[in-house]
Amino acid sequence: VAGLSGLKVRAAIRAGNNTEAAQAMAPAAARYLLAPTATELLDHQADFEKLGVQPFIADPVVSRDKLKEALSSRLGPKAMVPVNDLSKLLQALDPSWTHEELSKLFKASEHNCDGNVSAVGFVDWLFTVC
Repeated sequence: VAGLSGLKVRAAIRAGNNTEAAQAMAPAAARYLLAPTATELLDHQADFEKLGVQPFIADPVVSRDKLKEALSSRLGPKAMVPVNDLSKLLQALDPSWTHEELSKLFKASEHNCDGNVSAVGFVDWLFTVC
């Protein structure tokens, strides 16, 4: 049961220890993210307020559209990103990504011959696949 607690994950996130957070997430992620306790929901809200960010959006369509809008506004209408840069971003967000996993991910996604991927198209693809 201790391995299913979100306490270790939250502590690592608060400490900025991304590697420890990613490693701790595997056993806790399903229970913590899919069925948080009332106390954990209150903790989440306190964390969001402390960090100055909005809580997660439950509707995947709204999440997808907001992400696409943010990418387009920062990268321009074509929103093309080098695969290497997107790979670095994904590893920064989750250090547990391996080179092999990222290679498989990008082989399955659409990208042009120059090694760039449409960020908006990639988001659409992810939300369709997942």
